[in-house]
Amino acid sequence: MKWFVLFLIAFFMSLKVNLAIPLQRITEAVRYAKSGDTIFIDNGIYNNIRVYLETDKDICIMPVSLGGVVLTGKSQVIIKNSSRLKIGGFLFREVKATDLIILSNSHHINVFENYFYSCGSSPTAGSVIKIQNGSSDNLIYNNVFDRNLTLGIVIMTSRTNPSDKNNVNNQIFNNIFCNTPRVLDVYSKKGNNGMEAIQLGAGGAAGRWWNLNTNIYNNLFENITGDELEIISVKSSGNVICNNVFLNNKSGITIRYGNNNIIRENFLLDTEKGIRVYGSGHIIERNFIMGGNVGISLPSADLPTGESLEKIAVYYQADSILIRDNTFFNQGATSILFGYGFNKNQKYLPQRIKVASNVFQSKDAAESVRTDRALNVPLNQIAEILDNESHPLIDNKEMSVSVRDRAKQAEASIQHIELDSQGAFRSVKPKGIGTSWKQPTH
Repeated sequence: MKWFVLFLIAFFMSLKVNLAIPLQRITEAVRYAKSGDTIFIDNGIYNNIRVYLETDKDICIMPVSLGGVVLTGKSQVIIKNSSRLKIGGFLFREVKATDLIILSNSHHINVFENYFYSCGSSPTAGSVIKIQNGSSDNLIYNNVFDRNLTLGIVIMTSRTNPSDKNNVNNQIFNNIFCNTPRVLDVYSKKGNNGMEAIQLGAGGAAGRWWNLNTNIYNNLFENITGDELEIISVKSSGNVICNNVFLNNKSGITIRYGNNNIIRENFLLDTEKGIRVYGSGHIIERNFIMGGNVGISLPSADLPTGESLEKIAVYYQADSILIRDNTFFNQGATSILFGYGFNKNQKYLPQRIKVASNVFQSKDAAESVRTDRALNVPLNQIAEILDNESHPLIDNKEMSVSVRDRAKQAEASIQHIELDSQGAFRSVKPKGIGTSWKQPTH
């Protein structure tokens, strides 16, 4: 027996870049690997496997061939108390674990080049990737989340776990989120809530005060229905959503809780719900919003600014928000709408809003910025309207000179979009995003 133990130790200590092992042996392999090593996993289908990783070594874990390792059943990867680990190239196929990948008290982890297809078993209880317990400075990039059946990426802000305050400085970029079905079509008895692509804050309204400093950029969100409201759900403060492309979605971006978030230089094409905003101190600037029903909505709320009462499923008053230098083209209802949903419970209207230097082109240019028709409140009591341009839209096609100029600016600043010879946008997929070895079909 002694000789066998010595052999096993020597085996794992000799792991090199060109040595492959079964996934069942990954824990031992990580234990004996050196910083700089790549551990390759034998290709194959691994069903109901639970991988637990804990290391501070700079190592990479990948299949022998990209996509060659397929995880199924209730497989799960837990990365705990770790740093500098890289894991990528795996196919998660119809995995029904509550959470597929968990980062717990882990830092500088790279999760990349993974393809998640039709994963999840609950619209609200679970996620594809969960970041929790003080995990910071992690990179989630070049993955594909195709037909999610649960929440995509969730950053926790649990009121019962103060360590979640340190889930900071995480970056989510170069990913594709696509083909999310309607919640009710998948879970007919669980209500039409959940299945957001990204949720920045989960576990109670206390997280609205926490500055997570998450950066979401250069992602593609396409053909997403979900709960028909939220693709990205922000329930925390100090985050940035920039340079993303949203194509043909039934939902939109929502700042649900939180303060001082930034939504900048995104391109939204036929994304029905546009941008919906609660909370205070946000900046929404230099976005190009084309089509959809409403461009930006600031609804009524049931709690005023600064209210500290801890409640679940509340809406905080939109306050001191700057909406500037955006371009709106051909929304179905209106470009900017204030006060939607006003009633005796949601009675707090947006206040101290500044709408400046935006360009609007719609069928009814005079109605581009307005309050909800059920309100009897003048617009100037809600918002300061400064130096905007409004142009009529004829035949649903012709861009004004100002809109076309803004479109060219968007083309220069937002990656992967381009204009045709008439100034209209092509339906161009961003390049260099998602996995290099498999792209989604539509």
